[in-house]
Amino acid sequence: MLRCQRKVAGKERQEHNSSKAAIQAGRYDKWATRSAIEADITSAPVVIYTYEWSPFAAEAKKLLDSVGADYTEISLGYEWFLATPEQAAKRAELGTLYGRTSMPHVFIGGKSVGGLMDGDPGLVPLKETGELVPSLKQAGALPDEGLFGFFLYSGDHQP
Repeated sequence: MLRCQRKVAGKERQEHNSSKAAIQAGRYDKWATRSAIEADITSAPVVIYTYEWSPFAAEAKKLLDSVGADYTEISLGYEWFLATPEQAAKRAELGTLYGRTSMPHVFIGGKSVGGLMDGDPGLVPLKETGELVPSLKQAGALPDEGLFGFFLYSGDHQP
């Protein structure tokens, strides 16, 4: 029962944050913004949306660096209240599409995995369950461990 109440409270908080993000974004072209997000998340094996002043984003990048992942960082400004209209629109659409407006927001192989500690399931939970490195390998974000893997791996993430 308590677990169910937490899920409901979490969903209500996400909806509240999504509506705040939409208010901050104001009027914008929803379809152009969604198209930009789709282009972003398919542009590299791993894409991480961040706020530059976010300690959680810094930790998420540190975790990806520690396993040698190739990723692209997309900054949505220093912090939410300093975002440009385009950055605010992306944050609002991320909330609409994926149910989270908090940063970091990580995509592996074009799939949202959430943030540092939370989401679906989040970077740290992926690491703790041993799923992070296999997910990164499957997405092409890590060099092959074979004899020539390092030399053949360019880090170039063009599809």
